[in-house]
Amino acid sequence: MLEKLLFRATQGLVYSALLVGFVIWATMPWMMDTYILWFMRLRIIDSVYRTGLLLFVMIVGAGAIWITAEMALMLRTVISDPFVARNARALYRAGVAALLIGLAFFVRCLRYMSPMALAVAAMLLMLGLCALVVGALFRRAVEFKKENDLTI
Repeated sequence: MLEKLLFRATQGLVYSALLVGFVIWATMPWMMDTYILWFMRLRIIDSVYRTGLLLFVMIVGAGAIWITAEMALMLRTVISDPFVARNARALYRAGVAALLIGLAFFVRCLRYMSPMALAVAAMLLMLGLCALVVGALFRRAVEFKKENDLTI
């Protein structure tokens, strides 16, 4: 019972994050100044910096939405059968997305260095590598499961 409740709570959280993230990402080109003013109490005047920041946020946001969507699709199979090829591919794609986001943060650090951005870049690169390894493990588990299903 508790396991099912935790699963439903996680599923609701992931779907909510996907919806809110998509709405913020989709409205970012028109609302960026407002969001920055709300959350950072900062006004950006330099249009070149604003354009670069918008491009960075749109790329990183698209990657975050991609990872969240992959997780939402994986959660649909958790109760019935988690060891399916689709989940292995989803982990691989989420790992690639995390590596790309980490690379974007690293490139950002070349222009605007900050310890937090460097830490996020390192964390995302490690997360991406871990997701690729877990995806490979899932792929092998799927192969073993298929072989086991064929045995009497």
